[in-house]
Amino acid sequence: MNTLLAHLELIAQAAGQTPPAADPNAGGGAGAGGGNSLNFMLPVAIILMLGYFMLVRPEKKKQSLHKEMLLNLKKNDRVVTVGGIKGIVANVLREANEVTVTIDETTGTKIRVTLDSISRVEGGKSDKAEDEKK
Repeated sequence: MNTLLAHLELIAQAAGQTPPAADPNAGGGAGAGGGNSLNFMLPVAIILMLGYFMLVRPEKKKQSLHKEMLLNLKKNDRVVTVGGIKGIVANVLREANEVTVTIDETTGTKIRVTLDSISRVEGGKSDKAEDEKK
């Protein structure tokens, strides 16, 4: 937190402003430093807006795409779990938040995982749509 304040003070100084607390001519009256604090808050507001558009908004978009992919999950989709296990969806139980994935077709080995542990669907429309967006 102290480093953030130090950086903000450096930004204010670079803009030709002095922080209100360091101004020796401030009389301490009601109007003292009013313009300085407004000019000081403008870069902070710009930094917060940039942070929102660079960090928060893309993450929300990514989460909504993942949620849509899980809603469209169906039998025989090739999937990869968050643990890296590849398989084919054998059954989707949305009420139980569970997916049964066949991981070995020769022996019929299946595992049950939670719906949220499906990382991506391989092949089909999902990968084509993601490739076009990139």
